Amino acid sequence: TRSKRVLRRLLDLLDKHGLNDLKITELTTNHLNLYTEARRSEKVKDATVNRELRVVRATLNQAKTFFSGLENFTPAKIRFLKVEKMRRERIVSSVEIKQILFYLLKPQTAEESEKIY
Repeated sequence: TRSKRVLRRLLDLLDKHGLNDLKITELTTNHLNLYTEARRSEKVKDATVNRELRVVRATLNQAKTFFSGLENFTPAKIRFLKVEKMRRERIVSSVEIKQILFYLLKPQTAEESEKIY
């Protein structure tokens, strides 16, 4: 799953930087920024990095639920990348246009109400 892949990648990155014995309570924003920088250097889109950082954030937030020793644990702040809001454009095919018009122009059935919205 994506979660396993993202967390494995984060652990491998920390190991590569000699931080393999790092405790979760010692994890800082700078450590998480290493992940962001590594993913950006791989030419991954910022939206993808943010999606992966959300997995890390959710995992860190859930840690106190699953481990009683972490009840006072506050996860490191995660800085998300700025992403422009984009709308996907969808081009409707001529077949779809005909189907839509057929549906909209067909006579009213007995089950349909008389209300006009």
